[in-house]
Amino acid sequence: AAEAYYRLGSHYAKKGMWLEAEAALKSAVGLDPTMVKARISLGTVLMSKPKKDWEKALEQFRHVEKLGVESKEFLRHLANAYFMAEQYAEAKRVYEKLMKREKEDPKKPKNPQLFLRLGVVLFHMRKFDLAEKQLLVAKRDTTLEPEVYYHLGQIEIQRKRLDRALKMFKQAIAGAPNNLSIHYYFAKTLERAGGSTRLKEAVSTYSFMLAQYRQKPSLITDKKVLADVYFSRGRILLASGRNQEALNDLELAMRVDPSKTHGVSLFEKLIEANFKLERYDEVMRIAKNLLANDPSNGTAHFYLGSTYRQKNDIENAVKQLEASLKSTRIFPEAHRMLGYHYRDKGLKDKALSHLETYLKLVKRNPNYFDQEEVQRAVERLKGGFQLKLKKSKTR
Repeated sequence: AAEAYYRLGSHYAKKGMWLEAEAALKSAVGLDPTMVKARISLGTVLMSKPKKDWEKALEQFRHVEKLGVESKEFLRHLANAYFMAEQYAEAKRVYEKLMKREKEDPKKPKNPQLFLRLGVVLFHMRKFDLAEKQLLVAKRDTTLEPEVYYHLGQIEIQRKRLDRALKMFKQAIAGAPNNLSIHYYFAKTLERAGGSTRLKEAVSTYSFMLAQYRQKPSLITDKKVLADVYFSRGRILLASGRNQEALNDLELAMRVDPSKTHGVSLFEKLIEANFKLERYDEVMRIAKNLLANDPSNGTAHFYLGSTYRQKNDIENAVKQLEASLKSTRIFPEAHRMLGYHYRDKGLKDKALSHLETYLKLVKRNPNYFDQEEVQRAVERLKGGFQLKLKKSKTR
């Protein structure tokens, strides 16, 4: 019965029917816990299905290892599972065992793939010199050059040698021009290195990636990366004064990945810049877009309220200014505007509260030049209260 389940599971696995394969192979292992081939197949299925389960795959492989199995094929599966589960010390142990097995056969040439994999493991263990040594051996196989140069570039980034990292990524791109992962890290490194020439090249690289994504949507394997490409290009465009293009990219980034909250600060800068230029329609459009993704954003609420005030829509202005005070970033001007509004409405308690809060927030800050004027408004409001009290006593 165990053999029958094993064959059924293998059949399903070949057809990519992972859930059915997993169920059949689990039945085989349950009936015969020592069936090595069923455990290995179950482990590979767990690593191959869309929702990969590296830890459970490792459970199966550890059982097999305890049974004394050391075939090269099995050791490769085991090392890969340890690597994907981020258990790098164990992955290193198994890769070194594999390399030792390779050396036992002097007639067989060195396997460059093993040197590449061990180099990558050592990189993740932050043993950069040892990793580089293994990768340079792997580079003797010219078909591996793009991947080797990519990882050498990653090592140079860790060493903070960005010029060398860029050279490595360029060589990797030359060997694999359609590998967008390499283009991505190349652009990120250009951006990090800075300088107008490099930033222009970063924009060109991001634009190339986006063109490829548009031509072939199947290349989009991670929406967070796509969002970051839009965001990064938008950030550079904003710094270079290309505001409209930047805005388009930032909006697309937020649409692709609404959780991309670190793009919020750039939207805030755009809102502030447009408000200073009195582009109130743009302020409203950007602020509303930002609030759709970040409903408690104080900057968006404040500038939206200020814009409504400019348009003489007092009701909406008050709503937005009050909302801005509930965020972590407080604009003192919101208290001042609300204070004057409530004073004009005859709501003196509210007016005093806001105006006094404004004075506390801006105390001794020379950028707020209207402090004396606000102080006089506070004194007049308090004087009005005292006059009312005197009248009530005389009655």
